[in-house]
Order: sequence, then C-alpha cells, then structure tokens
Amino acid sequence: MKKIVLSFWLFLLSTGMYAQEAATVHISGTIYASNDQTPLPGALIKEEGSDRATVSDGDGKFVLRTDNKFPKVLIVSFIGFSSQKVELSVNRSLTGLEIYLDAQDMGLQTVEVLSTGFQEIPKERATGSFVQLDQELINRRVSTNLLERLEDVTSGLVFNRAGPASDRITIRGRSTIFAETQPLIIIDNFPYDGPLENINPNDVESITILRDAAAASIWGARSGNGVIVIKTKRGRANQPMQITFNANTNFIEAPNLLARPWMDISDFIDVENELFNRGVFNAAINNLNARQPMSPVIETLLEHRSGKLADLERDRRLDLFRQIDSRQELMDNYYRSAVNNQLSLGFSGGKENYRYSFSVGHDHNLAAEIGNSNSRTTISSNNNWSLLNRKLDFGISFNYTESNSLVDTQIPTLFPYEKLRNDDGSANQIVREHSLRYVNSFLDTDWLDWRFFPMEEIGIFENSVKQQDARVNFSVAYKVTDWLSTEVLFQHWNNQFSSRNYRPSESFEARHLINRFTQINTDGSLSRPIPIGGFMDSRNGTSNGSYGRVQAKIDRLLSEKFQLNGIIGTEFKDVNSIASANRYYGYNNSFAVSLPVNLFNQFRINPNNALATIPSGIDHEGRVDRFISYFGNFSLAYKNKLVLTGSARKDASNLFGVETNLRAVPLWSTGLSWILSEESFFNVSAIPYLRFRGTYGFNGNVDRTLSAFTTASYFVTDGNFINPGQRYAIIRNPPNRNLRWEKIQTINVGFDASLKNNLLDISLELYSKNGLDLIGDFPIAPTTGFTTFRGNFADTQTRGWDLTLNSKPMQGKFNWEINFFLSRVKEEVTNYEAPTQIVNLLSSFGITPFPGKPLFSVFSMKSGGLDPNTGDPIGFLNGEPSTNFIGIRLQTQPDDLIFHGSARPQAFGALRNTFSFGDFYISPNVAFRLDYYFRRLSVDYTDLYAGRITHRDYNDRWRQPGDELITTVPSMPLTNNTFRQFIYTFSETLVERGDHIRLQDIRAGYHLKKSKLPWLPVRSAEFYTYVNNLGLLWKKTKFDVDPDFQNIPPPRSIAIGLRIDL
Repeated sequence: MKKIVLSFWLFLLSTGMYAQEAATVHISGTIYASNDQTPLPGALIKEEGSDRATVSDGDGKFVLRTDNKFPKVLIVSFIGFSSQKVELSVNRSLTGLEIYLDAQDMGLQTVEVLSTGFQEIPKERATGSFVQLDQELINRRVSTNLLERLEDVTSGLVFNRAGPASDRITIRGRSTIFAETQPLIIIDNFPYDGPLENINPNDVESITILRDAAAASIWGARSGNGVIVIKTKRGRANQPMQITFNANTNFIEAPNLLARPWMDISDFIDVENELFNRGVFNAAINNLNARQPMSPVIETLLEHRSGKLADLERDRRLDLFRQIDSRQELMDNYYRSAVNNQLSLGFSGGKENYRYSFSVGHDHNLAAEIGNSNSRTTISSNNNWSLLNRKLDFGISFNYTESNSLVDTQIPTLFPYEKLRNDDGSANQIVREHSLRYVNSFLDTDWLDWRFFPMEEIGIFENSVKQQDARVNFSVAYKVTDWLSTEVLFQHWNNQFSSRNYRPSESFEARHLINRFTQINTDGSLSRPIPIGGFMDSRNGTSNGSYGRVQAKIDRLLSEKFQLNGIIGTEFKDVNSIASANRYYGYNNSFAVSLPVNLFNQFRINPNNALATIPSGIDHEGRVDRFISYFGNFSLAYKNKLVLTGSARKDASNLFGVETNLRAVPLWSTGLSWILSEESFFNVSAIPYLRFRGTYGFNGNVDRTLSAFTTASYFVTDGNFINPGQRYAIIRNPPNRNLRWEKIQTINVGFDASLKNNLLDISLELYSKNGLDLIGDFPIAPTTGFTTFRGNFADTQTRGWDLTLNSKPMQGKFNWEINFFLSRVKEEVTNYEAPTQIVNLLSSFGITPFPGKPLFSVFSMKSGGLDPNTGDPIGFLNGEPSTNFIGIRLQTQPDDLIFHGSARPQAFGALRNTFSFGDFYISPNVAFRLDYYFRRLSVDYTDLYAGRITHRDYNDRWRQPGDELITTVPSMPLTNNTFRQFIYTFSETLVERGDHIRLQDIRAGYHLKKSKLPWLPVRSAEFYTYVNNLGLLWKKTKFDVDPDFQNIPPPRSIAIGLRIDL
C-alpha cells in the first residue's frame, strides 16, 4: 500500500511540475537502426550546446524536455552506429520523430535487445550471459512445439536423452538433485505455470536465455536452472498494417518397429520348444490361481503334449509362426505416417500513440497411431496506447488456447509371432491377461466373452483431453520525469482441463473387469457387482494464477560520461489448482447414464479367488503456491564502454515458515563489462569490437514437495486392506525447521570480439556453478519410522565453457554464413551422505548421487571375459576372477565398480551453414554430442526363461570352447540365473562411448519480393521446406547402434510451407 501511495504522490507532483513549466516543450520520437528498422534502446539523445539529454527506452522511444527556443540540434548516438545530428525548427513537428542511425563497420555486431522479463536492455549494457534467438532462428525448425525449436541452435542448452523424462532440458548442467530441474519459463514478463504446448510458436517474437547469476538472479529462487524468456509479437508505432500468413504441413514417417534389435524369431521359437521340453514353463502352466498368459507356441506344444494335437499339425503351426513378425503386423495395421498441419494469420501495426497486434492459429496433427489426433487453436491480441504526450502508456493483452487430443485406438502388446488377422481377413484372437485355455473355456456360457480381438477394437475408445488456457495482462506505465517512470503490471492466468477415458462394453477392458468381479452363487448362477456395460474415467481440474508487479525504472544521464539505469520493485505470485477424478460403471455413452456399484464391500475376484474392492477411480488433489519478492537491478555506464551492474532479490514462500530468517532468501549478483575497442589506445583496425565481462552472484531453487512443516498425503483404503473404505495418511516428510532454499553460486567470465569485414564474430564464456544447500537424503535410525530424512544435505559443482563463432566469409550475389557453437560442461556431486547401493549406481533409471562423480554416471562391473569351458561371464570377487555369481552380486561394493564417465554429453554443439544465391537459400545443420557413455543393450536370458524375446546378440552367443576368442556374449545357461545375468548386463563389456555426429536437419527456401517482381500481389512470399532427423554421420562405437536411440531410430520428417507478407 505504501508503494501505491508513493507512486500516486509522484504522479501528482509531476503533474504539478508540468503545469508550472509553461515554457517547457517535449520532443519525442523513436530511434531505429537504418538497415532493419530495429528500435535502438539506450541511445543517447543530447541537445547540442546544452546539458539536456535523455536515453531511449526499451522500444527505442524517447522524450526530451527542453525550452521553446529554436532552432535546435539534437545529437543522437549509439554504440556501433554513426552519430547523427537532427536539426529542429519551430515549423517542424516535435513529436513522432523517426531517427535512423547507420551501423558502423563492426563485423557481425548487430543490434540485440535482450529481454530479462523485467526490462529490455541493449546487449552492450549487459554484463551477464544472455543468448537471444530472433524470429528467423525460432522459425527455422517446423514444429508445433515451441521448445523443440531450441534444440541444436544455441550454446549451453541441451535436450537430455538420458535420465528421467521430467528432466528434458538443461542449461549449463543440472545444479540440483531432487528439486525443480527445468528452466523457469517467462512469457511476457511473468512466469508461466501452464503446459508449454499451449504456446503457438508463430506468436513468438524472440526468446532470450538467461544463463548466469547476473542475467537470471533477478528471478531469484526460481532461476537456478536458467531462465527462458519468451516475448510475443507486438505492433510498432507509425507502422501501416502488416498481415502475415503462414501455412505448413509436416510429414513424419511411421515408426520403424523392425529396427528393434530382436533375435531371429525362428530361433526364439526353438528356444521356447527347448525350454518347454525341459519343463521350464510347467509351474506357470499349472498355476490355477494366476492362469498366466502363455505364448501361442507354448499353447501349441501343450496341446500336443496332452494328446490333442498330432505331430504334423504341431509342426505346421510352428512353421506358420516362424513366418510371422508381430512388428510388421503392428506397422501394417496400427501405424501410419504422422501429418502435422499448421496455419497462422497475424495482423500488426500502429499509429503514433497506438500499437496493436492480433493473431489466430490452428494446428491439427494426425498421430502415428491410426485414429489418434490432437488439435490446437490459439488467439492472441495485444494493444498499447500512449497518452499525455507519451508520458502514460497503457497496455492490455489477451491470449487464449484451446487444445483437444483424442486417442481412440490402443496399441496391443503381442508375442513376437502373433498375427492380427486370419487369412480370410477376420480378426485373430490375441493372448492378453490370461491363457487361451482359460478364456476359451467360458465360451457358450453366461460369462462375457473373455477373448481379445484387438482388430475389432480399433477406433472404439474415446480417450479425450480438452484444455483451455487463458492469460490476460494489464500494464500501466507513467513517465514521472525524463529519467524516472513507474510501472504496474498484472496478469491473471486460468487453465481448465477435462478428460474422459471411455471403454465401451464391447472392449476387452470392460469385459475383463466385469468377469473378474463376477460372483458364482451357490446355485451356480452368476451375479455381477459391476454391471454389464462400459465404464468411463473422468478427470477435471482448474488452475488459477494471479501475478503482479510494481516497479520504478530509472534511465538517467548523470553527465556526459555517466549513465544510470535501474529498476526497483516488488512482485507477488498466487497460484492454486484443484483436480478431481471419478469412475462411472455401466456407462452408456449414447444416453450419458451410469449405474451405481458397491465400492466398499470386498468381492472374490477371478481367477485367483482373492478379496478385492471394485476400483473407485476417485481422486482429489490441490496445490497452493505463493511467493512474494522484492527486487532491484541497476547498471552504471561510463562513456558507454565501461558498465557496472548489480541486482538483488529477496523471495519469501509459504513453504518455509518456522524460522523467520529462513522464510525468505536474499539472492544477488554483480557484473562488470569493458568495451576495450572504445578506448583511445586500442587501435587494432582488424578488431573493431572487443569486450570483456565478468559476473558473480547467486541463483536459487526450491523443492515444492518439501515444507518446513510436517506434510502428509491422505488416501482411502482399497481392496488390499482388511478395512477398505477408510481414510488414512502417509507422512511424506517430518518437520524440518531448518529447511532452507537451495542456492547456486555462479561465476561467469567472457569476451566478445568481431573481426573486420564480417570475417569472424567470437564469443567465449567460462563459468563455475556451485550448488549449495541442495536437497538430499540423510540416513537416520529406522526406529523413527523413516530410513532417510530429506533436507539440505547435498552440494554439487559444475564447470564449463561456451564458445560461439559466427562468420560471413562470402557476401554478395552468393552469400555464405557460418554459425558454430561448442559447449563443455562437467558436473560433480561434491557432498552426499546417504549410502548408495550398487544396483542404483548401475541402473539407468533415476538419479543416484555419488560423491566425486556426475549426477548421471555410467558404472560397470569388471569383466574377466568368458569361461572357455562353459561360456559363463567371469566377474571379480575379492579382486580375483570368479564365476561365483551370488558372491559377486552380494559382496561387490560401490568402490569396486568401474566408473566410465558421464551418461550425458559433456561436450555438445552444432555447425550450421547457410548458403544463399539470389532469393534461394539452403541451410544444413550438423549436431554433435561428445564425451559420454552409454550401456549397450544385449541378450537377456532371464527374458528368454520368462517367455519373452531378447536381443539379437543371442545369435553371437558362446556355443563351444574357443568362441570366447571371437565373442563377448555368454552362453545360454541351463537354468535361469538372475545373478549370472546381472553380472553380464552390467559388465564393462557392454559400456560404449556415445560420441557421435548427426546431420540433424536441412532447411531450404525461395523468396519472392514485390520490390523485384512488381506484378507480385503481395509484399513478399517464401516457399520453404524442412527435413529433420536425417541420420548419423559418425559414431565412436563400432557396433551397429545409435547411442541415443537404441530401440527405434527417431523418425525422419519433411515439411513444406508457405509464408506470405501483405
């Protein structure tokens, strides 16, 4: 309230001052770069012969107060551009001036306006690590997903292919263990808490990536993983209406299931035959409680053994199975080429005091699975008004997205030789939950048909999700003086989703569930606690967010040499979400009616006669997330060549509340930049631009699953409890009055240089990140009810550098542009006290912190090769070669393992060449990932003994003495031995270097311009095509495997599109 009163007082004061200065006139306008009409923020506008001066704001606009004595001369200057004098007379308009500056010959240095989400600043005034992607680079890839367009085009950012799916993107490594891992997403000045699939890439004007403390610490406790600032399109003042239409279609090849590295199917059938004859499957066959599903081959052999099938018919069936490949069956009947269609139409423009933009977009995507699809419709509107001689700016924007996804086909899981259709085209019965013998025994009875015919279920499901997302932004800015302005911003966000998953009565899932709970009465009749019909799961949720910010901006020229810029303010965030789910039985989709069921009593279920309650499908959840923050940021420039920056922020959250000094966290940064090429003593004509910079500071992070207070999750007991239908709670974490925010200490140093004549543009940054007070586990006595306690018990360290090289070696009718980046990152867990099990270190799933090693590491067990007499894998026990598999498995300690290296690339980058001849261009992009390891897939005999097909390495297995000299694949054991398999699966034999280079994509296009073709009915047009995932060019491993895609290669795609500007 005090800040609001203060702003209002300043408003009244400035209004009074304005009224008293009757002789004061205002000169206003916008500063542009002449080559591309980009507004220039931070340009100096000075009245010649006077000390009156001002600087342009983030949109290149300025207002200069002066007296009414004319003529006057304005001197306009901006680093990298030639100064210009503008003569003003009493007869010339003093408002709406448009002043264009010509760029000097400074190599590739162009005007870059960086958006931090709080303010827009010229790159030369920034000391931190910023990377900006303009519209051209954002639009290079054809995709309906915005984040996908960031892959392989910018340094420091990598898309992870190892580790949990929730950890998709990393900016300069991962500086947390269990807290939030993804970068903070900012859209139009505020954090975005909705799904990014709701953002239409065609609405985005620029993306700025904040990578160090000086760049990101202004976002405080949410910036530890980096910040991605997205700025949507805006209209420009004094711009005639411009209309842009964009349409493209992307064709994505169907998944190549045949690339799955299976053993030969005929060999698999032989293995099943051998194991059946040895009685391996007898226990499963005779288990009347489970009625375990058996493969068609085992069922055939069982019929023959029981005398129901002659030798000739058995052999005929087995020969037929040898000719079938279920991968091809699925490809022929369930998969297709995916097709993504994207349309967008945008309008933008403005007058002197009004700017506007409006766009509408529609995407419709046909999934690779037949019958499945998704669509998205977006509407975006942005309006800005300048009033009171440009002293008052008012803005309002609205963004709406509606998305729908539909899954009406489910992909069945098949045995390797199962056929989906019979020879006459009818649907074939497929093994599902129980054996064919069991389900077929219910034919011609009162039971529902328990058989599974997947071909009859294509298109019968209705699994739909509808989502509506809306954001409304308001902003009011008032220019109190030439150098001081106040601004109030507010955003309201609402997201609603509803999903329904309907399984009709004819679906196997519905029939299976009804039969499971069918009761046999004493007189032999049947009763059904679950009524005949379909069932539907529904889920609905709503999220609301209110975000607000009040800030004051300073852009003041202290003297001819010093310029001060800064912001100070406060912001808040209040986000809450609720969701609920339910299941309806006996549901009829045509009449939208369901029938009640008894969810509390236990029933005997078939076939094992166990007690269970009917699944309720009821669920409720909610979340409240509140932040309040205070922030400040400043920069002091000396002659526009020496810049000192500083920022500070204090965040407070409802998650911390026991100790007052822990409830909030102060985070800060400082930086220094020196443009050496602006010094008089620097006379190197070959290097027209040279800048050094360095920063130091702290970012933060928070684990929203923890709190300083005791937290618990509430449930209702189900059929696995002796008292179903009762409420109970599980304590998620005990109280922790010392719970603190995570902090990331960051040091960043770098230099930027440009050589003359566009020969080379260089940027090199070195950084160090120390994760402090990270959330980790600490062992405690089991008598407390817990084995570990989660708190601030871990630390990490990250070191790395980013190199960017840009060059234009050829310019003219034929142009050649080179863009190259290389990033290096090394992570290490420096402190973690919870004990580590070797199975966790060896596993490829999740994360297992181990001091001195990367968070994602590849470990293995030492291998002694194969036993020449048996083909067994040889491990090491107490330092000696051994085949005591149980002893090796149980006695191996973490220190006995071999550490190979990181499971994630420690070096990555891309080389993009763009060639243009006249109006035609082509741009291939080669991406590479280096210095990392992966565990190669291989034969798993445990799978074979369980009746599952295994890897094609089976064909290279040890068969006889001497094979150990030509193969590393062990022999097939006489019995299932999980310890033996463990030793081989995690042996050093299967660890490979993942280094590789791939031709990631190619974009090509042709421009048509009215300036060259007067008959063209539009201002310009572009026909373009884009090809993605072309394939590997080189890999370190000698094996025929893609290190990042061992099962199915990423599908290739080709897109064609048309862009028209009116």
